[in-house]
Amino acid sequence: MGAQLDDAALLATCPWASSGIDAQHLRDCVLNGGDDYELVFTAAPALAAAVAAAAHASGTPVQRIGRITARPGMRVVDNAGHAMATGGAGFDHFAQADHAQPGTAA
Repeated sequence: MGAQLDDAALLATCPWASSGIDAQHLRDCVLNGGDDYELVFTAAPALAAAVAAAAHASGTPVQRIGRITARPGMRVVDNAGHAMATGGAGFDHFAQADHAQPGTAA
């Protein structure tokens, strides 16, 4: 499993998107910065209306930023669907887990 993130949608979620900060620097902050307290969740495309209704009812802004894919890893794509270099310095939730048992050497 993996994720494909839409660069424009991802940057639009950032509170500094209209501040004039260079897009690459902004992207690095969004993807690799620390302590962000945003909830990321997945929902089937068929549930888009239900997600929108729940967001409206709770007064919670919701923004689609990508999709889950069968291809392993995370990719950020531009408007044409081409993969972009992202630096990858942040925590990788899609990396292969170390399956060593507690108390044993990895």
